[in-house]
Amino acid sequence: MFGYGSNPMNTKFLHHMIIVFMIISFNSSNHQTQAACISNETKSKCSMKYAQQIDLYASRLANVGKRGRFLPTNNAELEQFCNETKNMTISMENFMKQCCERELGHVAKIYLYSLRKNSKLLCSKRNNKRLTMITKLFATAPCINRRIRDFQCLAIFKNQTKHIMQYRDDKEKIRRGCCHYGDWIECEEKFINDLPCINNDQQREFAVDLLRSSRGDTQRFLCGDFDDTSDQCNHLKKLDPLLFDTKMRMDSRLQSLVFIGLHLLETIGKNTK
Repeated sequence: MFGYGSNPMNTKFLHHMIIVFMIISFNSSNHQTQAACISNETKSKCSMKYAQQIDLYASRLANVGKRGRFLPTNNAELEQFCNETKNMTISMENFMKQCCERELGHVAKIYLYSLRKNSKLLCSKRNNKRLTMITKLFATAPCINRRIRDFQCLAIFKNQTKHIMQYRDDKEKIRRGCCHYGDWIECEEKFINDLPCINNDQQREFAVDLLRSSRGDTQRFLCGDFDDTSDQCNHLKKLDPLLFDTKMRMDSRLQSLVFIGLHLLETIGKNTK
């Protein structure tokens, strides 16, 4: 479905096929036009206002960008950072359970699970590697914080996603979305490498891993071979301009990576060739 050639499907790729099939099957018979996980019913709890609150939490959990948060530089800030992370993650989980259809909820669960797992590296006092992680964090955070609001990779990814979500070939839509996510990773690495105050490879590697960990592992689950570790994205076919549906638009009121990704998945099955 996604890969080229005749390589056997691995477990990750099989999981990817199952989740995408479930989303396509659901959306093919449900042609809603609202943003992902939002109800148009006036009495529903799943309002745009509720979604915007969760969207802000998702942006803060990602740490970077205009709506991100500064990384902790001392123990007092770390404690506040960890408490905030825990509370926002719980709020996001409650929203996903209440408002997202089951198929999109599965994707959200992967994100939240990996987010919790990664936050434990810094926040769990039972983690034996915590002291080493904190030492590296406190050494790199002041440098990252100076430029964290200037992070432009999300805006680039959002513009790319707004374009590809209008495409009526669902398989190609997912491939491109995954490849654009790979572009995000390259953009992120460039952002770190261009910081003059991080001047050794060990700190630079830690900083990149730190930013990646705030986004979860959904790419590994959904993208199969179309991730940042392969060259599949270098061999994509040219898009057919006749297959774009300009009526499909992303709701600009939701700006986080989480809602951009969910909205892209929510469009699968609505426009097919």
